[in-house]
Amino acid sequence: MPGHDHCSVPNCNARRDDGMMRAFHRFPLEDLDLKKEWLVAIRRDEGPNFQVTGSTRVCSDHFLDSHYSGRIPPRTDEDRAAIRATDQTRFRYCLNDGVVPFYCQAEKEKLL
Repeated sequence: MPGHDHCSVPNCNARRDDGMMRAFHRFPLEDLDLKKEWLVAIRRDEGPNFQVTGSTRVCSDHFLDSHYSGRIPPRTDEDRAAIRATDQTRFRYCLNDGVVPFYCQAEKEKLL
């Protein structure tokens, strides 16, 4: 299974083809310090069972709305329906520089 088809956060079952219209973001490979922050935040270590490559992704469920510049990925069924109705399903969602994902919903609620 190619890395860009699913989220690399442990216990996250998000897939590009699951109909939820999530964005999938590449790791910041050029910024080694930020890459390390991402790995710590999602509780992963690189080793024989996991390597960050250009195909490794983290889904938009692990970012806050404030992490995005411009358009925000849909979070509800109503948001997804509105996007489908306007046929804008191929829009790019851009993260702000330097943002770090979080691991789970409990961590997200602490940040809000």
